[in-house]
Amino acid sequence: MISAILKTMILSLLFLGCYNNDNGQYKYRQPENINDGFDVGTLDEVNIDTDLISRGVDRILGGRYKEVHSMLIYRDGKLVFEEYFQGHKYQWDAPDHHSEWVTWNRSMPHCAHSVTKSITSTCIGIAIDKGFIRMYISPFLNICRNINTLKLMVKKKSQLNIC
Repeated sequence: MISAILKTMILSLLFLGCYNNDNGQYKYRQPENINDGFDVGTLDEVNIDTDLISRGVDRILGGRYKEVHSMLIYRDGKLVFEEYFQGHKYQWDAPDHHSEWVTWNRSMPHCAHSVTKSITSTCIGIAIDKGFIRMYISPFLNICRNINTLKLMVKKKSQLNIC
């Protein structure tokens, strides 16, 4: 009898000790300040709805959006959101280009592929807006004189222009 009661108590303690009370819902936390030059803040400080972002993260964690590896929000001069998720590393010759399953983090290199074009065009637009590049046809290598590898890659470099 005592043995059965003891077993029941031990199993109850193990069950309750392993019980997770967060119901699988994401809880927002402010990004860590790692002294990398970026100020950090909260979603509330920049008037972003924490519940809306949390619902989006729940959808990512629930598998609704495949292969979302990270989500960062930088607003009003502050990093206010930084989360990393599980997903596959990229491998060109693998099925669906999926390699090993990993939990992504800020220190892991990531294949950016064609998003680089969007980032580059955004930076050029900002440079034109700030007056660093005049807004007329300008030979690309006149703007990027210090990029020796680009000179090697572009055979007809004199014909490459930014319009």
